[in-house]
Amino acid sequence: MNDLNVRLKAVLEAFIFSSQEPVSFKHIQKFYPDLKEDTFRMIIKEINDEYKASFRPFHIVELAMGWVLVTREEFSDDLKKMHKHTMKMRLSKAALETLAVIAYKQPITKIEIEKLRGVDSVHMLKNLLKRKLICMNGRKDVPGCPILYVTTDQFLRHFGLKHLQDLPRVDEFVKVVE
Repeated sequence: MNDLNVRLKAVLEAFIFSSQEPVSFKHIQKFYPDLKEDTFRMIIKEINDEYKASFRPFHIVELAMGWVLVTREEFSDDLKKMHKHTMKMRLSKAALETLAVIAYKQPITKIEIEKLRGVDSVHMLKNLLKRKLICMNGRKDVPGCPILYVTTDQFLRHFGLKHLQDLPRVDEFVKVVE
């Protein structure tokens, strides 16, 4: 690898490490217009190979909207113990239930959510909107034109998903919850 590629690899690693948000290839390409996506992916793979070879506790993964540096799965149990009291975003069972309904049925109205849950959901929706896990996404074309709710990229990042298709199937999800 030539000096330019070594520097590019270091810059990409530093940028992904220091970013608060996922880093998209399109964003990187603004600064390196000649960089091809396959070359970018190869560089990420090389970085990850180096991390793995030196038993580093993290790796770079592609999630919604870009690439992020995350802790490797094998360290999760230890980290959960160490961070037990400092979880960044705790959700109540009611909030998780509401979020699951939205994730699996989106776009969905408040009335439809409440019908599925059997309880008023206005406070849960406000909470999830405040945390940016859901957003309003237009209105349903029915009388009254109720607001439609969908999950956000923040939802995908929070749950470590790349796409909504990565959600467990509903029957698998029900088994886990039971």
